[in-house]
Amino acid sequence: MKRTDELAGTKAVPATVVDANRAKVATFKASVAADQAAIASAKLQLSFCSITSPVDGRMGLLLVDAGNMVKNNDTILVIVNQTRPIFVDFAVPERSLQEVRAAAARGHLRVQAATPQHPEKAAVGELEVVNNQVDTTTGTLLLRAKFANEDERLWPGQFLNVTLTLGELTNARVVPSQAVQSSQSGDFVFVVKPDETVEKRMVTTGPQRGNETVIAHGVKAGETVVTDGQLRLVPGAEVNVQTPGQRAGGTPAGGPSTEGPRAASTAQPAKRPFAGGPGPGRIA
Repeated sequence: MKRTDELAGTKAVPATVVDANRAKVATFKASVAADQAAIASAKLQLSFCSITSPVDGRMGLLLVDAGNMVKNNDTILVIVNQTRPIFVDFAVPERSLQEVRAAAARGHLRVQAATPQHPEKAAVGELEVVNNQVDTTTGTLLLRAKFANEDERLWPGQFLNVTLTLGELTNARVVPSQAVQSSQSGDFVFVVKPDETVEKRMVTTGPQRGNETVIAHGVKAGETVVTDGQLRLVPGAEVNVQTPGQRAGGTPAGGPSTEGPRAASTAQPAKRPFAGGPGPGRIA
């Protein structure tokens, strides 16, 4: 066609030949386009022969067998669960909403998740979503954390203990949680004075983690608090201070007991981050 166009400029080729060649070129281009459309149609028809999962994950048990009748957008063939990454849903009390939002505004929040059987093997992730409403039936707020889960330690549907870290408390005073008692006037502890008598002290508690509670006000570092037998105490009562492994009166565990409330513990500064205690969570 290129040669015909060059000769047409010199009048060496009739115009009818030029038009015929141009018509042939247009016909060939149309044939190529039709063949390309046929290839695309064949690929589309071929794609109907297989089903592709929209996400990478693990496939569960087949829900249909050979010979079953299936219907488009109606029959579930199999469930595919994404495991890498994986999401964990857990709830916090409504009163913690502002604390969670304030901490999230400062940066990414660290979340730990572990099974009740292996609390020492916790997976570490980040808070991903704070739900947009509070559940009025339970008074809780649903949160979602994201875990890389490269070793697939977390499994879909698994029950977990989840810890959300909102911040760190430095030089906080902590006491065993069993030392803190409640009354109509508020929380209090029995503080052991140097003469081994007790004083009832009202306290303001902070976060709790495991078996330890932060005391914001009311107890000084180094003071001794009663951790057992508080129901038998009144201000000014004498107590027997004992070490772990001993019973009342200083006798070893298993020996005969004596009168008097048991056990005492010393308030001490916290040496690790404090956050909300472990709470239940479930793989989303």
